[in-house]
Amino acid sequence: MTFINFLLFCFASVGMTFILVDGSIFFSLREFFRSRVVKIELKRERGKEIGWNIWEFIYTLITCHQCCGFWCGVFCALFLFEPYVSKDAPIRSLFYLFAGGCTASILSILFFRVFDICHAVAGYYHTNTIVPEQEQIQHNYDEPITESQTVDKPMGVNRI
Repeated sequence: MTFINFLLFCFASVGMTFILVDGSIFFSLREFFRSRVVKIELKRERGKEIGWNIWEFIYTLITCHQCCGFWCGVFCALFLFEPYVSKDAPIRSLFYLFAGGCTASILSILFFRVFDICHAVAGYYHTNTIVPEQEQIQHNYDEPITESQTVDKPMGVNRI
């Protein structure tokens, strides 16, 4: 495997994970599964015995970066590690698929944390660097404007 193939695998699996977990294109799908999970939770609160449910599993799978990253990594490894995955050596093939899933899982978590930290830092700087609103000029149209009100003012600033 070349370094370029490995980079392609990393970016493809992490990109696929972010599209599935955070992408707006899959928002309606995530909301569909969320509504199913909410119904199941309401039934549990009412005392109905509900065991393992496929809707909860799928919802967890498509909302968790680590879970989704693992399966995206397995999927990408299936195609990008083609020379290493074969029917002749099933144990070795499973190992490469599992290793690809684990690699994509940890990369997805790392990228998610880095983006989360960058977003928090940007939000912090944005909230702490807001310029206070400029003083509003109150016109008294009955009085003439004096020279002190018009001299040495930058354009767009109205101060008395």
